[in-house]
Amino acid sequence: MDITEDEAAQLFETIFEKLEAMVAQDVVEGIDESRRLGKEETVVPAFDSPIKRAELKSLGTVRRRPPTNVEVLQIALERIHQRLNVIPAIARRLEESLGTCDIEWRVDESFVPSERAQQLEATLAVLRPDGARDVAAAYRKLRDLIPKIAPDSEPATKDG
Repeated sequence: MDITEDEAAQLFETIFEKLEAMVAQDVVEGIDESRRLGKEETVVPAFDSPIKRAELKSLGTVRRRPPTNVEVLQIALERIHQRLNVIPAIARRLEESLGTCDIEWRVDESFVPSERAQQLEATLAVLRPDGARDVAAAYRKLRDLIPKIAPDSEPATKDG
């Protein structure tokens, strides 16, 4: 199933509201940041373009543009995928390797403003919250409906 720009905008707003209601601040901020950064595109002159390749190189070959509604939805789903799958999988592997679940994650202050660094600290329990199963089930349904947009993999949960 393909999704239109209007459908993508509506779906994104619904997802964004749900994330805010869940107080998933790290996911919301990540989506906002990615949305503000926009999409990078390689500039390729048209065959009959008056711009020569040498001139183009001096100007730059990459440009940024605002994402379309479908791309914003894709950004949101990618962030949700990371939060449901990638981060918990890393946490699980560390837990197995170290033999303990008493691990606290912190962000190096050189990567974020110092006032945000404490907000980004988390334990494994925070990285694998109990409500993640419900979100994962909704994500799977969404992925089944729009497979071209939603990344495909199973979430890492507490029991596997």
